[in-house]
Amino acid sequence: MKKIFTLILLVILFVTSCEGEIKEIKIDNLSDTLTLKKSLVCPIQGTDPTGKIVKTTIYIEDKKARIETDYTNEKTYTIYTKKLLYVWGDASNQGEILNLEFFEELQGKDYDEVQSLKEYLDGIDESSTMREPNSEVICKIQYIDPSQFVPPSNIDFKDMVDELGSALEQVG
Repeated sequence: MKKIFTLILLVILFVTSCEGEIKEIKIDNLSDTLTLKKSLVCPIQGTDPTGKIVKTTIYIEDKKARIETDYTNEKTYTIYTKKLLYVWGDASNQGEILNLEFFEELQGKDYDEVQSLKEYLDGIDESSTMREPNSEVICKIQYIDPSQFVPPSNIDFKDMVDELGSALEQVG
């Protein structure tokens, strides 16, 4: 009988201790999530130029982001991790990779992980395709499996910098 009473008491203590946890956060700007130091999942919605709804889910954790966008039943994915940006879609087994540090150097800037990701998220905020202007974003605080920030091995990623160099050689 003591064991059952102790078990019930432990369950009650656990349930009451969880009641005060914040599980959702309302944000105004996606880049604000970088200061929270929490694992967040943020669903947002926008419209494309033809008026079709575009649904996007952003996973943010420790200076990394994964963006899944559903454009009229075709999904595209972006992983923003440290100095690399990976982009691919369901329609192909090919994707692109961009070395962000090299891209920043081309623009005459020193690379800064946090500032670069902040600018990327600000770009999503400013894109009406990704997010309706002045719309409320409610992010959920939740565990994100680390594999979400690893590009898939079945996609052949082409280096955007190499492709740009090849295109410039052909023009020049």
